[in-house]
Amino acid sequence: MYKKIEIPYTMTFEEDIFTSETDNVKRTFSYNDVISYKILENQILLSLKGKMMETVVVNPNSVEGKNLIALLKRKRIPEKK
Repeated sequence: MYKKIEIPYTMTFEEDIFTSETDNVKRTFSYNDVISYKILENQILLSLKGKMMETVVVNPNSVEGKNLIALLKRKRIPEKK
């Protein structure tokens, strides 16, 4: 048996940077740090330099998801199939 732990977080996407923030940690990334992205059922995974990964929990078919995908394409970040 394991205990499910949920960590609330906020992600903010701006034109030049994006920020991932929890109660204890705030990390800011440049889009130059993003190697690729992958679209899953209810999330978008961002692969970052340094073997890091950020998960964006958003439906890719929602307005927010489509806006994020359009932003990643505009930044010429490749989609990993």
